[in-house]
Amino acid sequence: MLAHQLGLPANSEPEVPHFYLWLNGEARQGMSTALDVISPYDGMLLASVSIAGRRQIREALASSNKAFLLLKAMSRYQRAELLFRVVEKLNDAKTEIGRAHV
Repeated sequence: MLAHQLGLPANSEPEVPHFYLWLNGEARQGMSTALDVISPYDGMLLASVSIAGRRQIREALASSNKAFLLLKAMSRYQRAELLFRVVEKLNDAKTEIGRAHV
């Protein structure tokens, strides 16, 4: 709940995680404004996320084209191994990911 709904001072708002853009393997800020992620169940602020501008969108498209060409050159076995590593990393991060949804 928001601090004012609880009758608490405004500066007592709990901090929420901020998720940056992920471009070319780097976290990026994005535009100057961020998007708040609000729970549809109770209206609670869950997180904020950076918003991509035109420059970041162009960069993401260029990066995805490069990745496509790299993946296309791999064998099925190599692509499968890569995807298994991605799954492992996601499993390692599931606690952190879950915290963002609570």
